[in-house]
Amino acid sequence: MKIIPVIDVLGGKAVHARGGNRSQYQALMSIVTPLASDPEELAGAYLTKLGLEIVYLADLDSILENQPDVGLYERIVKRGVKLWVDAGTQTAERAISLREAGVDRFILGLESLEGPEKLCQIVRDSQTSADQFMVSLDCRDGKLLFPETNHWPESTTMLDVVKVAYRIGVKSFIMLDLGRVGTGLGTTGGDELAKIVAEIPGLEIWLGGGVSGVKDLQEIARLPVKGVLVGTAIHDGRIGIHEINMFRKGWTEDY
Repeated sequence: MKIIPVIDVLGGKAVHARGGNRSQYQALMSIVTPLASDPEELAGAYLTKLGLEIVYLADLDSILENQPDVGLYERIVKRGVKLWVDAGTQTAERAISLREAGVDRFILGLESLEGPEKLCQIVRDSQTSADQFMVSLDCRDGKLLFPETNHWPESTTMLDVVKVAYRIGVKSFIMLDLGRVGTGLGTTGGDELAKIVAEIPGLEIWLGGGVSGVKDLQEIARLPVKGVLVGTAIHDGRIGIHEINMFRKGWTEDY
């Protein structure tokens, strides 16, 4: 199971995301590096100190204000990091700009996607392999999050969104509960996960939001998932280099 460290960027700084209340996010402090509020330095520390070569970056300035920091993406990539970016992508042009910046995977967050037609249009018109796209099934306390301009059917479920993306070749998904981010309450979504993998086997699914520590990772490692997004539990030391290395080897026994 892979552990993917997270960077949330707001106002150009790495911030401590907690509960999805973005107006209250504060500058990040972390045992990983004293320069944790610098997203470039933090990404470099993830790689050099923890051996984590893939980093998930949520550019909240882009998601909220349509101001992507493409230069930041380029600088992080130049450090040898494989970067996954949620930049609130709503157009094929934004996806193309991410590709040109060297971003490894483009996150299409449900909270930014106006509807199934928009999702399909972005992937199709970007002239980029569908394998580079990941759809983030954004929710809060299990309830899907949609943008204000929403053209998804009222009864849309996670499985419905997965089916739309799968039909156009997207096979990678993140189940992300924003209400649990930074809380340490543990991840959720097991029931939905079971429905999805039963209907469409062979998908690449990641979990995110609320990882509490090693025992939570052990439970996740037993699920049909590729890995998990982790932020706070790394920054406060509950998950360190020892645990990361053990889970790389498939560690699920009692801790």
